[in-house]
Amino acid sequence: MSMSDFYKCSEQVKQLLRFRDFDRIFGKTSMEARNTIKTCIADMKKIAAGTKIVGDTSRVHRIADIMLDKVTREYISPYLRDFCEKCGLLLYNWNQSIENPSRSLASKLCAIDRLVKSHFTMLDAIRVLRDLTRRPYVPAAYELSRHYLKITRNEEKEDCSPRV
Repeated sequence: MSMSDFYKCSEQVKQLLRFRDFDRIFGKTSMEARNTIKTCIADMKKIAAGTKIVGDTSRVHRIADIMLDKVTREYISPYLRDFCEKCGLLLYNWNQSIENPSRSLASKLCAIDRLVKSHFTMLDAIRVLRDLTRRPYVPAAYELSRHYLKITRNEEKEDCSPRV
């Protein structure tokens, strides 16, 4: 992640922290989660300046556990999708940048990302299939075959008609 991408991502995460939905997702641990995310952003800025950081992965694990629980058990709202994508990316890059990266945390964050993306891919497929079942679907190959059949019939009729 480049520095401009990091700053853009961190600003989007900070914006998402302001919504009431954040408190609904994290419940009683919303202040701890908010502080942990802000600490990760500050750590990333220090890492960009050249400081080596040994991060507290246990706090980030708790956030990832809550996000994974919400993604697997509850409806994925557009807010939850945006939050999981942006915050997951931020936390994943933080985990990769610290001195003591955690493989289990990285796999949790990747699982969250895959679950959210596959959920919305399935919703898109459902919308497309719903549209296809509402109207008669005729593949393009059949349309071309019908056109070809009409042309050949017209040519046969012209060949069979007597010429005067």
